[in-house]
Amino acid sequence: MLGQTADVRNQMRMELDKLESDPDNPDLDIGPISGSDLRRLKFRSRARKFRAIFRRDDASKTITVEAIEPRGQAYARRRMQR
Repeated sequence: MLGQTADVRNQMRMELDKLESDPDNPDLDIGPISGSDLRRLKFRSRARKFRAIFRRDDASKTITVEAIEPRGQAYARRRMQR
């Protein structure tokens, strides 16, 4: 189990590094979250599915990661905040 956690963490880091270097990278699984200006980046592994919820500001060329959470929690929390 511990090895799985490290694998997921490493995968997340690699995907966030890709996002940082090229936010328009077609290899990334990015999509909008309906009803907000937030976007999500999907992380997938055999054991779990995580989402990074982030804001992208093209004018200032910044990406702010709001949260990295399991899929269900990430979306449920956003729905409650509306």
